[in-house]
Amino acid sequence: MTKFNRVVQSGKRLLARCGALFLGMLLGTVVGAIAHAQTPPGDASVAEEMARWDRIASEAPEVTDEATPRLSLKDRLSDRLEDLFPRDSLTESGNVSTRMLVEVFKRPVGLGISKEFMIISVDDQVVAAHVVSTAMNGKITIEGSYPLTAMKLTGYGTRLHPERKVAKPYPFVTSATYGNSPMYWGVQIRGGYWMHSTPHYGQLGGPASMGCVRTSYPTAMEMFDLVVNQVDGSARVIIYGSDTAAKRTLQKSALDRSLKQVNLQWIIEQVDSDLADAHAITKRDYVGYGHARRGKALDFPKCADVDCFDYFGVKKPL
Repeated sequence: MTKFNRVVQSGKRLLARCGALFLGMLLGTVVGAIAHAQTPPGDASVAEEMARWDRIASEAPEVTDEATPRLSLKDRLSDRLEDLFPRDSLTESGNVSTRMLVEVFKRPVGLGISKEFMIISVDDQVVAAHVVSTAMNGKITIEGSYPLTAMKLTGYGTRLHPERKVAKPYPFVTSATYGNSPMYWGVQIRGGYWMHSTPHYGQLGGPASMGCVRTSYPTAMEMFDLVVNQVDGSARVIIYGSDTAAKRTLQKSALDRSLKQVNLQWIIEQVDSDLADAHAITKRDYVGYGHARRGKALDFPKCADVDCFDYFGVKKPL
């Protein structure tokens, strides 16, 4: 074989290898595009969730010093909760022997409120109302009455710290179904259905979730704190639908029961306060696992009698 022929053969082999490499890259791109197109909404990694949060937060208006602080549930209703949670009724664990009921109103048609919301009652007394989001079209948020519970896990580094072998309420829940999307400060309704925080504040008040009941971070932390640290009795949630005449009647009856204690305008103001607070949140307010209220430092709930971050080995935000 002449030198010229050897050069030709080498060139053919090189072209064949380059062609195979190019074909592999093209095939990988096509497969990746198809996989991305088939990814269901919400099936995102924690990093993607936080990136979306950054985009949402960057569009929010800046908070001015003149903004009215949105107080916590206990601060806003301190007198009422003092009557419900008298200091001399505290048990040794710090819990209060009482009952809590959370009523979630999906698609509140004909109730005079345009946003999805929930009402919290303690010992049959209405204490708060908050904006929520339930399942988007094509998904389901289960309806009915269920106990509210917190997941319990053992702590971090139990070999060095045997005392952490005791299971404690766990607030740093993520969704295994949807790419470990954060469901921080979540309390379990039933199975894979939870009530938890969301960074998608712009979607609160309407159907947007994959089936869970979404709330703002402050509301989720308040709920976690009540279920874990305040209520030493039963904590239940009732979820009402409104897609049939019978369900709408049941929903209206539930609201009327609350309106015997508080008027509709009070509930609307509480829901609007949630929305106003959410719209005023900026990136500087977000400190990880929650956001600071306007004009107020972030106060994380405890996991029973321990610091959640220390017990589970999670770095606490500054």
